[in-house]
Amino acid sequence: KDEGKPYICYDTDRSLNTNPTELCLEGEKEYARNNPDVTEAIKQGIYNTYFDHYQRYGKDEGKPYICYDTDRSLNTNPTELCLEGEKEYARNNPDVTEAIKQGIYNTYFDHYQRYGKDEGKPY
Repeated sequence: KDEGKPYICYDTDRSLNTNPTELCLEGEKEYARNNPDVTEAIKQGIYNTYFDHYQRYGKDEGKPYICYDTDRSLNTNPTELCLEGEKEYARNNPDVTEAIKQGIYNTYFDHYQRYGKDEGKPY
């Protein structure tokens, strides 16, 4: 917080789209996590994206590909911890991960509030 680094969260008034008509980042990530065989097929050039597989076969196989229905608005001045902020902060700040393991901070948001925001670190 004192270091000027942004802690970014999405506002929570978003709804899920369980029948998407186009590719979305969250759908790609989740589909990849749940379908390692499709990852291999993409590497081999059989499919271009996870959404490509979903449209051709996954939907009929009952595999979920879930997107957020509305445009997500970013909250660049959050007042509480959020999952996407924790994930991003962890990815970008391995030193903070170590400090959490040592018990110096409880969460990434804890570090963000104390120092990261003023350092300009995105959360």
